[in-house]
Amino acid sequence: MGVIRSKPSLLLSGLRIVTSIILLASFAVVAVTWPFAFHLSTNTLGDSDALFSMWRLAWVADSIRQSGGWGVFSAPIFYPAGNTFAYSDAMLLPGLLLAPLRWLGATPVLVYNIGTLLAAVSAATGAGWLAYRFTGDWRAAAFGGIVFAFNPHRMEHLERLELVTLAFVPLTFVCHHQFMSSGRTIWVALMPICVAGQFVSGMYIGLFLATVAPILVVDLLWQTPSPKRTLASLCIGTVVASVIVGAYAVPYLRAQAEVGARSTEESARYSATPENLLAVHPRNTLYGPWLAPLGAPERHLFPGAVATLLAIVGVFRMPKRWLLLYGLVALLALDLSFGISGVTVPWLRELSSAYRGIRAPVRAFGLAMLPLAIMAAVGLAALLARLSKPKAAALAGAALIGATLEYRTEPILWSVAPPVPMMGLGVDATSIVLDLPLPAPDRLDASVDVHYMVSRIGTWNRTLNGYSGHFPAHYLDLVEAFRHFPSAEAMSRVAAAGTTHIAVHERWLGTRYQEWSTWLQAQDAWRLVAEYGPPGGRVALFMHAG
Repeated sequence: MGVIRSKPSLLLSGLRIVTSIILLASFAVVAVTWPFAFHLSTNTLGDSDALFSMWRLAWVADSIRQSGGWGVFSAPIFYPAGNTFAYSDAMLLPGLLLAPLRWLGATPVLVYNIGTLLAAVSAATGAGWLAYRFTGDWRAAAFGGIVFAFNPHRMEHLERLELVTLAFVPLTFVCHHQFMSSGRTIWVALMPICVAGQFVSGMYIGLFLATVAPILVVDLLWQTPSPKRTLASLCIGTVVASVIVGAYAVPYLRAQAEVGARSTEESARYSATPENLLAVHPRNTLYGPWLAPLGAPERHLFPGAVATLLAIVGVFRMPKRWLLLYGLVALLALDLSFGISGVTVPWLRELSSAYRGIRAPVRAFGLAMLPLAIMAAVGLAALLARLSKPKAAALAGAALIGATLEYRTEPILWSVAPPVPMMGLGVDATSIVLDLPLPAPDRLDASVDVHYMVSRIGTWNRTLNGYSGHFPAHYLDLVEAFRHFPSAEAMSRVAAAGTTHIAVHERWLGTRYQEWSTWLQAQDAWRLVAEYGPPGGRVALFMHAG
């Protein structure tokens, strides 16, 4: 009877712990992004990358509903190129999990915002549960989860859903711990499947996780009393994971053959330097004015003073075996983040086409934050164990609030206008549309094409425009041809692509809007079919006369 009663007791205890971590993580994400939680249906935390994530989620959901997802990689951008969804991270698993929200009628911006918050909380919960395995203290566990999920490096990437969806990272380590404590080889089989889950959630972090995972594999094979049985389970899980990742990788290999690898110079630009370890984003509320100059875009890596000090305490309290294991993971992830200037990435670029496609090696630092978060949780738990209950509660509260204050980054709330339906204007999924203006050839990072893409959610017409991690050669040629528009050369390229409609946007053209519209009206091959929108944001829609 005692054994029977203990099982639900353990279950309820686990549920209470997880619930407590979820609640604290939810409080933290609301606090570090305040007042974003009150604008989920109208605003995002960023511009281009947030809009791009919003568009990707909507495309996955609608592709599943319309074709069962078979045509998901044939996204209607960069026409006439195919396989365009593989030019960037497809985020298929988040898209699949969030699709029901869109099917139930939620707007694209609401779906994306809910997904972002859920991803951040789930990452904190996963890391918190891992920390609880070390500490047995839910307060220290929640602190570790917050450190992992909301540190300055993570806050800089909060608008990039593929870099916030991280729950499979700590879950991989949880499987490792579960096997070590229970001896059940099912946990060994689940480890590579978790790596695959991370890969189809966010390819960057999935690739980095696969790179450090062999450290866990060597440890479990070294420690297990039955290596053959453990290796057999690992092989089973690896086969399943390989099928998932292999099928997912096929369109990306095709895309890389089309657009090429990242240059060494580009990877070097987004490789960490030692001084970046003290940098935060300029909008960090507490440290921004002082520590921002030590960083650069994507290279703000300061873990926070509270987490660092507690991690130092944790180093002396953590069992040596685990300290060595997690220390090796942290060192490898840190070296990966140093990219071209590190030891590992130059070698991996020679060995693996996947690493030749990596633009920002610095993103591997997010993986290095997991060992630091666990050590910080161990340090906090060690201090709490020495104090009376009131003092322990005060210290835990101070650590949680202190980390939250350190990580708060002043949000920029971008207003997202609802898509303007064009179905009644003769534009449908069979149409081929060019939106103007195009970006300058030397400023593709300042492209407004993603705004056009969001405005076509639901219509899903084919478009010559596009915004992604790569740009096909024919699009670059088109952008170059429009450098000095209006011109006959540019229009010949438009006609050659079979374009059926041209939309001219006053919002992005300003005073040139009238000039471009008048010039197009004077062309025999094009006729104005509609002009809609308020002054300052009008759109002139032209249709090919043929």
